[in-house]
Amino acid sequence: MGAALASEAANFFGADVTLIMGPSTVATPSSVNRIDVETADEMRDEVLSQLPGHDILIMSAAVSDFRPSDMEDEKIKKSAGKKK
Repeated sequence: MGAALASEAANFFGADVTLIMGPSTVATPSSVNRIDVETADEMRDEVLSQLPGHDILIMSAAVSDFRPSDMEDEKIKKSAGKKK
């Protein structure tokens, strides 16, 4: 959706467009400045850094905002006696 909106804004309206996009194989027109990000944190940081130089922000991403409170380096094994 974001790529389609960016393409229309650039091609139909002649807007100067910056598209911040997560992993995707969707092609974007050469007239669109595309910035690729990998994580939700990177997307947030990039949006906030780009925002002051733009007049309009259109957000169409479905970025997950869930993050576990504690990250483990290895798989957590089931405890003995606990069943699901």
